[in-house]
Amino acid sequence: MKRWPQVPFGQLVRQRRETVKPLNQDQGLPYLGLEHFNQGGGLANRGLVSDATGAKFRFIPGDTLYGRLRPYFRKTIYTTFEGYCSTEIWVLEPQDPNILLPEYLSYIVLDQAFTDFAMQGAQGTKMPRASWEHVSRYLVSLPTLAEQKEIVGVLSKFDAIAENNESLIADLRNVAVAAYVQAVSAKSEVQRLGDVVSINPKQTRKQSTGQLTYLDITSVGDDRISWPSKIEWSDAPSRARRLASKGSTIWSTVRPNRRAHALLTYVPDDLVVSTGFAVLEPKNIGPAELFCATHGASFVDFLMSRADGSAYPAVRPEAIADAPIAMLSEAESRDFEAKVWPLLNAAGELYLECQEMVGVRNALLPQLISGSVEPRGV
Repeated sequence: MKRWPQVPFGQLVRQRRETVKPLNQDQGLPYLGLEHFNQGGGLANRGLVSDATGAKFRFIPGDTLYGRLRPYFRKTIYTTFEGYCSTEIWVLEPQDPNILLPEYLSYIVLDQAFTDFAMQGAQGTKMPRASWEHVSRYLVSLPTLAEQKEIVGVLSKFDAIAENNESLIADLRNVAVAAYVQAVSAKSEVQRLGDVVSINPKQTRKQSTGQLTYLDITSVGDDRISWPSKIEWSDAPSRARRLASKGSTIWSTVRPNRRAHALLTYVPDDLVVSTGFAVLEPKNIGPAELFCATHGASFVDFLMSRADGSAYPAVRPEAIADAPIAMLSEAESRDFEAKVWPLLNAAGELYLECQEMVGVRNALLPQLISGSVEPRGV
């Protein structure tokens, strides 16, 4: 095992707090809020500057972004582009890039040991925030610059595979949605969503023993699921009640403007989803058509128009049932499913491969940066 010097995080890293008002800046640059991050690292999508209000931080290529709110979600990325982000996100850079590589910094904060340390000093209970004063004391095992480059070279290979898959997934989804838009633009009938799907058709009760795969709102982004580890039924929250099957589309009923929804192309046998979701199970509509019909901005606008509350707008299942959707004829629907379902299913398989690559990276990460495994041996 390597014996590297232990250096406090605050001596190696600084925050760059360049505060700006995005609406007064370049409108072509992206905006990143915590909702745009995947749990465990990486981006689910990007927002628009027009979505941002109030003061934000500016970031540049080579920065590491770290979500300080609820740090156990490990929402962090190494940036390769310029933009603006929420002030709930730290913009980090090395004090001296000749001592600490910017890319290596991103792996330090992604490591579970850093997360655990950040949580020990987090402020707040329901919405804990990492404390800069506390994490500055985190001891970093500091390899030489050459060793940092080797470690980054190994870990980034897995990230590159995941990023390539993410690009393919986006392409497949865009083709599917474009095919639906083209199909319904020629001729289609508008039907009430509740007439062609079953909403929340299956429920379960809390079990006395065993495990489950519990899917809550924090695990779902814009057509993205960060599949969680199994938990014991004894640890499951009271909201773990809904069942879902392959081909269903799930939509978060809380703050639907954040577009937390996904098509289930993969379903663990023990899957239970939160009551914070509406489970849309196809009845008189194909799964691909259902997903595409509820993916667009018009569906989101309808949900928001029927939502109750301001800070945390929520929409009831009976209101979702009233949503109008453009439907294909029976023959057109069969043809659409034959062509488009394989694309969406392939996207789901690619996403599972992404998560597998991330899992391998996460397993290697603590061993490499602690010096217990040498990069040349991987």
